Amino acid sequence: MQGGEISPFPDQVGLSVFEPDGGAQLSASAVDRVYVVVSGEITVAVDGREHVLREFDSCFIPAGEERALLNKGILPVILITVIPAALK
Repeated sequence: MQGGEISPFPDQVGLSVFEPDGGAQLSASAVDRVYVVVSGEITVAVDGREHVLREFDSCFIPAGEERALLNKGILPVILITVIPAALK
């Protein structure tokens, strides 16, 4: 949506749509991330525990922490991801 190499905006903002039974496999990112649920419900698994985020909920995942995302519902989930620019 915004940011990255082609934008003067230093942070990155992305939009993802996860269909039912879709998501992101367990992995860690080299940078911090903030997830904001626009619609639907997404399950975030961190440290073997699951947390359900609903519409307008958000969470912060620090760099290096493994997390998985799973849409266990019957409707698509729309999720905004905010990735701050690396500090110099």
